[in-house]
Amino acid sequence: MSQDEKRKEIRQFKSAADDEDFNRLIQKIKSGELKIAMTRDKSRNILRQFDKKFYYLYFICVLAAAAVTIYFISIGRLYISLTALAVTLMLFFAFWSLITRRAFNWAIKKKKNFDYAYYITAVTIKKDSKEYKYPHHHWKDAL
Repeated sequence: MSQDEKRKEIRQFKSAADDEDFNRLIQKIKSGELKIAMTRDKSRNILRQFDKKFYYLYFICVLAAAAVTIYFISIGRLYISLTALAVTLMLFFAFWSLITRRAFNWAIKKKKNFDYAYYITAVTIKKDSKEYKYPHHHWKDAL
């Protein structure tokens, strides 16, 4: 697909829905009629692009905690190394859960963000038993 065709497709995708449709989508998400699923690997890529400070700062903290754990294991301090390991694991799991939550909050903040997240298939919409995912459906179809 050439660049011009791709740009034309993106323009058509963005113009298929307006801000009023996006507001209705947000209301349906809040009321529970629609459910949003976000993939973790795509949300990590979104954060790496748009919230670099959070992503890299938290990642460095997890790596530093892992380094401290390895240090205490190597010098043979059992209790301190177990505590450091527990803290490292807690930071790691918190990091993974925060990635998806922050990317989801970024996606529903503005229509253009949601369009981007849906277009790259980071977001799928579930209504009852039906799943809406790009390129088969536009998110407006779920309304």
